[in-house]
Amino acid sequence: MPCLDEMYIGYFDESLTYSSATLNGTVISASKKIELSEALIATSSPAAFTELGFEKFQIISEKCKDTYFGGDCHNYALLASGHIDIVMEHKLAPYDMMALVPILLASGAVVTDWSGQPIKTQNAGEILAASTAELHANALSLLKA
Repeated sequence: MPCLDEMYIGYFDESLTYSSATLNGTVISASKKIELSEALIATSSPAAFTELGFEKFQIISEKCKDTYFGGDCHNYALLASGHIDIVMEHKLAPYDMMALVPILLASGAVVTDWSGQPIKTQNAGEILAASTAELHANALSLLKA
């Protein structure tokens, strides 16, 4: 986020495994939350969902500690640095998301589409990102219900 003088980078090692994420050179990591009742969830806007998509968002957000709207791509930076725990989006284009995936994965977060598949340019429209595998699984189970 140049306007905030912030540079987030996701690093990987020789085996192409994501190893760390940094904010202005300082190592960051996603939170360790595993329960939805402890989690802060964010999305850009209710208007960015279809009606059915927003209903799914509400099912998850009602189980969370608090819900935030706004933030757009900065929500993912906040997730990678441990300030929020879940980001859920709908109707994104690949350019909205793909550059953020390495940062999220390097921070220890999990990011998939709504069916639990890894994000690729072909399926970058429905995003579920969470700080831990357990939290992601809890949210994903509600999405699939």
